[in-house]
Amino acid sequence: MNGRSDSPLDADEKRWRRRSLYALIVLLPLLIGVSAYESISAWWVSRDRLAQDVAVNGSGDFGGSQWKLSKFRMVPVPAGKDIPEGAMGMLAEFEVQVQDADLAKNWRGCTISLESPDGRRWAPTEAMRLPRSEARPCTTTIYMSGAKTGSIVRVREAFLAPRDVADSLRVVVTLQPQQPRYLRFAQPPQLMQVKPPDNQK
Repeated sequence: MNGRSDSPLDADEKRWRRRSLYALIVLLPLLIGVSAYESISAWWVSRDRLAQDVAVNGSGDFGGSQWKLSKFRMVPVPAGKDIPEGAMGMLAEFEVQVQDADLAKNWRGCTISLESPDGRRWAPTEAMRLPRSEARPCTTTIYMSGAKTGSIVRVREAFLAPRDVADSLRVVVTLQPQQPRYLRFAQPPQLMQVKPPDNQK
């Protein structure tokens, strides 16, 4: 006969392989579960879940700054290719007192949006032409304001929202380092009256 029995070394190697395979069978689902848990935890933390409400004419301490909503207006917009039918222009402007001038860190992921009572949100738009102002969009303010501790910067964003819900919308501010907390301002929008040209009076 040419057959031979396994040597003790071959038997040990087979046992080691079996044990490694069993360990892999046990550990692989565990590793997948841990990875999924970490992903879900990161997703959960990155959501706006805890509103920090700011009263009308009040200010909120958020991201190393004091945020005050100085203007919130509904602005009629002319019809155009970039303007959806039934849309209302919305303008939100803040006066922000900087307490920690590291805006790149404290305001990372800065997003200003409009929120309806049922949780829907509208992001800023560039479709509206705004008059020149020292106020800038949030992300531009981070890198171009040259803000120092104690200084006041003005932040402005424009929106297009459905006309039928415009008066129920509220301004919210999101900063990634502060999530899941976010600022929500109670101040309702005011309708800005547009004066007609003299020849139409």
